[in-house]
Amino acid sequence: MSDKLLSVCLITKDEAQNLATCLKSIKNLADEIIVVDTGSTDNTVEIARKFGARVYVFPWNNNFSAARNFALKQAEGCWVFIIDADEELKTIAKKEWMSLLNDQGKEAYFVQISNYEDRQNSVSQPALRLFRNKKDYYYQGRIHEQILPQILKKNPFSKIGYTDLLINHYGYTSQMVEQKKKIERNIGILQLELKHNPKNPFMRFNLGNEYYRQGEYKLAIWQYRAVLESIDKQFSYYPYLIFKLAIAYLAGGYHLECRRILQDGLKEFPDYTDLYYLLGETYLNTGDFAKAVGVFEKCLELGAPPSQYVSINGVGTDKAAYYLGKCYEYNFNIDKAIDYYHLAFTQNPTNSNILQDLLDLYVKYHSEKEMENFISTNSASLRGKALNLLLKEIVDYYPGLVIKIYEEGFCSSVVEKNYIITQAYWNKGELDKLDGIFNSFSPDDYQIKELSILLYQYYWYRGNREGIVTLIETQGEQAYFNIKEIDYLFTGRKSLGTVKDSTLLETLYLLLKNYLTIAYQPGIDKILDIYQGIILSDSMKMKLGKLLFRKGCWREAIDQFLGLKDQKLDEESLRYLAVMVLEGDDMQAAFDFMQKALTDQEASLISCLTYLKLLYINIMDYCQKSAGVFTDYPYFTEIEEGIQKGVDRIDTFNLYDSQG
Repeated sequence: MSDKLLSVCLITKDEAQNLATCLKSIKNLADEIIVVDTGSTDNTVEIARKFGARVYVFPWNNNFSAARNFALKQAEGCWVFIIDADEELKTIAKKEWMSLLNDQGKEAYFVQISNYEDRQNSVSQPALRLFRNKKDYYYQGRIHEQILPQILKKNPFSKIGYTDLLINHYGYTSQMVEQKKKIERNIGILQLELKHNPKNPFMRFNLGNEYYRQGEYKLAIWQYRAVLESIDKQFSYYPYLIFKLAIAYLAGGYHLECRRILQDGLKEFPDYTDLYYLLGETYLNTGDFAKAVGVFEKCLELGAPPSQYVSINGVGTDKAAYYLGKCYEYNFNIDKAIDYYHLAFTQNPTNSNILQDLLDLYVKYHSEKEMENFISTNSASLRGKALNLLLKEIVDYYPGLVIKIYEEGFCSSVVEKNYIITQAYWNKGELDKLDGIFNSFSPDDYQIKELSILLYQYYWYRGNREGIVTLIETQGEQAYFNIKEIDYLFTGRKSLGTVKDSTLLETLYLLLKNYLTIAYQPGIDKILDIYQGIILSDSMKMKLGKLLFRKGCWREAIDQFLGLKDQKLDEESLRYLAVMVLEGDDMQAAFDFMQKALTDQEASLISCLTYLKLLYINIMDYCQKSAGVFTDYPYFTEIEEGIQKGVDRIDTFNLYDSQG
């Protein structure tokens, strides 16, 4: 053995997209890097050599253990650290790392692997990746290869440590799965392994995992059940099996079966927060909000589970708080919903879904001043992407607040600040401020679709043909969004029949929304004329109808709603129709529309309140008529006054916001 302390080993195949990130994360810790390439056709090998790796070629034989063990034979360090090319070791201090390697009492260490399903969601699980380099230690299994059984076989009294080392694994995100077809490959290898050893429960468990990732939930459940019946509760992955079986039941819609397996699992593993979290999901999905609240509160009480469990990151913090917010929102308790969304946001300010839902409630039920207080209170968390999202969300509701934030210099970290401030001045009607903003644009700004649209609309509004020509030339032919197509429509050089280009339809929608905002009638008429020449889908007609309603163009909105051919009006469209016909004193038609809206299983709080308001108005109408007939009885007037308070209370909700 040489004087090298640590060998980092990995196997690769066509990993040029990921390898540099991986190697950067470990290069300062490794005394040597061993890369075993199994047949790359891209520049994986060249990238590895740039990082000083020793590269070996190993013909792929559908056996991960064979490739891993070949790498181990090349390693000269006292310790071996295993990492995959689509993984990244989170930063660790050299001193902390050395303390692990210098511990004479440890034979190996578990680290935490965070498997990212997408940018927002990950699952953490322990994996043995750091161990002493001994010739008797080798991997077994064609796939999901294991080395711990061999270590314990050779040294039954080995001390295995748990560390805080964190590896982020990106290989199972949907984009990567499509690119590398990992699921199909893994299923093939697992089936081959089970053909040779059909009683191997661990391989059958992993086959269930692959079927789950493929969306074949019944097949996954069948595999998990077979494993559950064949192993003892002392198996290290038994709690993970309960977790995966519950997730498969949940994904397949088998809520009762899911609850049974979770409740049984919690008897054995009462500190496993994820089992409570999944139980809460079953209650939430079936509308039992009271039970869901109790379970999610238990998650917050427990916090993150012990590190030996596989866990969805955040089940004891932001994810549980977020679902508590959902429960209270669905149960019409808006204040508590906002409180829990806010708690979730403070625990995970990088999750855009949390911030989006929090802002949705804020703009519906809170004033501009309250929004300003929220931003001030959370200024430390609202940076970069989070602030960018917030400003884009509120610019249609509180353009003055956005302008204030911009002018006070808080937007330096906002990527789309030029677009956002342009939209804010536009929405505020301060178009004279825009020329100064335009002069500060960079070439990248012209590639932002929404900003290009606003620029075009501004120049059209000003009658500035020269500006339009310059915009088209500046944007270029290769832009993701090409403003030239819109100019052809506006100038009559192109007519449309059936439009299947969703980008073009969305652009027309944004054009209409912007001109409606500043009430520029020539622009509104121009776009509506263009729409007249297009055969629109029913879903697009509904979207247009909703926008026109919110902007006060009710006649045009009714035309869109009633122009549907095949698709049924959704709950929101029916509600808007009810409001419009009520203005025309057609109470019966309003009731008819609302009754249809409330047959939707997803009928919203707003629809329920709208229907209640109709009932109140109807009762008040009868009270007024009755009071006119029975003049000696004051009861009708008293009832009317009481009901009016109910109507006033409903009107405090922002039922029909004016934004698109």
